[in-house]
Amino acid sequence: MRKTLLVISIILATAIGTWYGQRKPVMPEFAGPTLHIAFIDVGQGDSILIQTPDGHAALIDAGASAAGPVVAGFLRRNRIYRLDLLIMTHPHADHIGGVPEVLDSIQVNHVLDSGYAHGSGLQERVLRQIAEQRIPYRIASSGQTYQLGDRAQIKILLPAPNPLTGTASDANNNSIAARVSFGSVNILLLGDVEFEAEGQLIANNSDLRCDIIKVAHHGSSGSTSNEFLRLAKPAYAVISVGADNDYGHPHRETIRRLRAAGARIFRTDENGTVIMATDGREIRVSSQR
Repeated sequence: MRKTLLVISIILATAIGTWYGQRKPVMPEFAGPTLHIAFIDVGQGDSILIQTPDGHAALIDAGASAAGPVVAGFLRRNRIYRLDLLIMTHPHADHIGGVPEVLDSIQVNHVLDSGYAHGSGLQERVLRQIAEQRIPYRIASSGQTYQLGDRAQIKILLPAPNPLTGTASDANNNSIAARVSFGSVNILLLGDVEFEAEGQLIANNSDLRCDIIKVAHHGSSGSTSNEFLRLAKPAYAVISVGADNDYGHPHRETIRRLRAAGARIFRTDENGTVIMATDGREIRVSSQR
């Protein structure tokens, strides 16, 4: 059932940030155990940090190469010294370019990869670094589940065992899509999936209901269909996107569809890093530029 109470508190971190050499992001809190999910402002790219109340953490993507220090610095300021899980949703540079910096900066216990062979020099370097550091590595497949601490769970929705081929972008459509659950709150993280992969999720009768959606492919017009939103029914939508990017992201049509679905939209190009907190029932939002 939908939460009867969703609380939004927009906190201006620039006004009330705490300093530890650098400003520490303001994290909204509840009286009880709180899950935080930060959509880090990495410009045109994705990087998402999940922190559990019992000290576990997972990172989904790390932006482009220039964003590596940004992501590593964000982890340090939040006293993240170990990642239980690093998920690389797909091998495009705006998602894995910052991974080498993260691997050099912090202990990573496991890596989960889409398994799509892009063949780029960047992908080869990242995979070689993972192997050299002897980090356990696994290919994602729908149905896998990962427990993050006592109360948070990550369920893999895509890629399916048989990869999609012949699409507008096979690398995008074979992205890792995941559903994060904490109490009765659910968060959909969709990488760069496009209409074809969304159709696969719908056809597979995946449970797409969510409270928060990380909008696929930076708000491209080729993702986030009306049918998908009808099933997902998100209360909040986060678009990770760079200001004045060359792709026209997010597209006007996607914004219109999200608004028509009743989602409250946050954008990293306008809001900066978007931080959402939940106690498993309610949701609070803050942002930091």
